[in-house]
Amino acid sequence: MFNKLRFIRGDTYDDLIGDYSNDKALFTSPLNTSDTIFIISKGPCQPDGPFPKKIIGNKNRSFSTEHYYAKSQGGVSLHRKWICNSKSFDLVYCQLCWLFCTSSSWTNGIKDWKHIYRKKLNCMKKVYLI
Repeated sequence: MFNKLRFIRGDTYDDLIGDYSNDKALFTSPLNTSDTIFIISKGPCQPDGPFPKKIIGNKNRSFSTEHYYAKSQGGVSLHRKWICNSKSFDLVYCQLCWLFCTSSSWTNGIKDWKHIYRKKLNCMKKVYLI
């Protein structure tokens, strides 16, 4: 598992990063089995905003927590637990792709906020066979 560094006043790295100890930025590839088990046990890394903005064309774009959810045809809100966000790297990635795949753009993460919807659908179709 990643090193728990000691900081001033005895704080550990976990104390400083809070609930996001499963952020992709904290791990090196390839992951070992204990890291993979730890990440799965923590669940998705889905921090709240605000997220950094990036000018694309003439618009300010950024990741939104709305991407963590989808509406079913019946209007039910569904939690997309596979979508993760690394605030450290300012990118979004698929947790399953990161942990178990090698050839998806979602393995390394993406920052294309303009086309994120289309990229989410492509990932879902390829990885989850829908």
